Amino acid sequence: PALTELSLGSWEITLTAESRAALGRLNQLHSLRLGDNPLQLTPDVTGWQHLHTLDLDRVGITQWPEGLPGLMNQRPLVLRSLDLSGNRLVNAPELHDTAFAEAIRNGDEGTYYDFDDNPFSEQAQRSLFGAGLTAIPDMDALEDEAWVIELPPALEAHREANAEDAEWAP
Repeated sequence: PALTELSLGSWEITLTAESRAALGRLNQLHSLRLGDNPLQLTPDVTGWQHLHTLDLDRVGITQWPEGLPGLMNQRPLVLRSLDLSGNRLVNAPELHDTAFAEAIRNGDEGTYYDFDDNPFSEQAQRSLFGAGLTAIPDMDALEDEAWVIELPPALEAHREANAEDAEWAP
């Protein structure tokens, strides 16, 4: 019998080219949970037709796992839970027409994703939003960007006059 579930979260696992290739041969997995590990390399899930859960939260990846867009478009859809949150993903593949995005937009029960806390580019954010796969960006990565809110002149004057007062509220 083939291994169908692998859960190795928080074990300080890193992937080498050899271990990535060995992991790639476990193509009968139904569930892969590697969250909270400094993987360094992105797993290759090409051809993993039975995978219903992929948990790669906070593993430091900078690219989408190879083969993942294909799994997200498998019909009938098998992949139902996907967590890529807390990584360093900047780009995102086009996912609008995938079976997974359709399932999320249709509110299919048991279908879940989390892409939050990644420093996605503006284009990636728009693409994910258009697919119905919104993601809350990594606010730490954005803290150096200027956030400007223009207040009406009277409110701005009030803010400037009272901002140093500990009891002030807008």
